[in-house]
Amino acid sequence: MALLSPTILARRAGPWLPTVTAPLTMRSVQYDGIVSRQLNRRLSRPLAGLLANTSLAPGLVATLVLGVALATGAMVAAGWSIAGGIAIQATAIFAGLGADLAGVRGDTSRFGEVIDGIAGRYAEAAILAGMTIYAVRFETLPQPEVMGLLALGGALTLSYSDARIEASLGRRVVGHPADLVFGLASPDVRMLIAAVGTVAGQCYWSLTTLAAITGLTIAWRLFYLRRIAGAID
Repeated sequence: MALLSPTILARRAGPWLPTVTAPLTMRSVQYDGIVSRQLNRRLSRPLAGLLANTSLAPGLVATLVLGVALATGAMVAAGWSIAGGIAIQATAIFAGLGADLAGVRGDTSRFGEVIDGIAGRYAEAAILAGMTIYAVRFETLPQPEVMGLLALGGALTLSYSDARIEASLGRRVVGHPADLVFGLASPDVRMLIAAVGTVAGQCYWSLTTLAAITGLTIAWRLFYLRRIAGAID
């Protein structure tokens, strides 16, 4: 079955969907979230430049970020909402340090991306668990455990959908409209929502918001994948 050219694909998929171009050997879907572009990377990249000549390995950075996330989750669960919220955003900033460090050194690898992704999901789970415990202990709204599970399930399913889109298309998604596919509830956006809600002492509503936007984004991605897959079949 012949693959369509990028021009034909863009016309058939619609102007509001990203353009899909030729297969790549390293990374098929390249996307950096809007919060990462506007905030996180502006801090992590200069730090990576300072650490470029040290012996700090990107894989060790992922391990350290996971440790910080576990401590952050415990901090939030203990009721330190303001410090915990700040630590959540700090964790999100440091989460990009490993990739930035590898980029500065020119030693990026697919395996490193996998390690970052796995560590990132465990880190997010630890933070969401801490927020759920906070909501149970310090807030009076009903069934915070359910909201926590829905938020966690949505986050994990979104990560799976990223990989599924990449595996299904085997192609790179480019162009600003990619924000409408991968940016609606990307990890950087989710962590900012978690940080703001935790600082405000409103973990329950943050978890509810995360559950809602991840669920809606999953539905949207399924629609997107159906449209794009139909265009290249």
